[in-house]
Amino acid sequence: MQDINPKLLEPKCDANQILELIIKQNKSIQTFAEHNADASSEFSQWNVAQHIEHIIYTTKTGIFLLLEAIENSTIQTDMHQLGKDLLARGAFPLKQTQAPDFAIPKNMSHKKLQSSAKRLLSSVENLTARTAEINQATNTSKHPILGGFTALHWLQFIALHQNHHIEIIKILISDKNA
Repeated sequence: MQDINPKLLEPKCDANQILELIIKQNKSIQTFAEHNADASSEFSQWNVAQHIEHIIYTTKTGIFLLLEAIENSTIQTDMHQLGKDLLARGAFPLKQTQAPDFAIPKNMSHKKLQSSAKRLLSSVENLTARTAEINQATNTSKHPILGGFTALHWLQFIALHQNHHIEIIKILISDKNA
């Protein structure tokens, strides 16, 4: 598994650096959506398209909640220990986590998958104009399982989550080509 630079998970890291990684990840996701959407193997119960759909849904939700943490001055929720452990570990364990029911892919068409991946990249790129706010935000918005995340924690979570699914996608493509 490709590890994320530990400096990107430090409490005072810079949002610009995390966004650079997320933009790079989203360009890979677009490529996978265009060329490898049908790849599957026994390694995962989802195919590449389903992993991409899940990434799109969860990243869009993460961006919404990141913005909520910046813009809503009344929210303050503590991060659960599970969230702290995830950020400290810097990776999701492969094959040991399961998406909650609301984040299960609905099997969107390949055309919609590709256009959604492009729109997601644009949404991520738009965050670069708000890095100062992301770096300074102290309020939180609540992840349904992991607890309260600041805007910077949301970026870190998005990077870790996308990395996790990209690594699975690479395995699926590798298994297909083996």
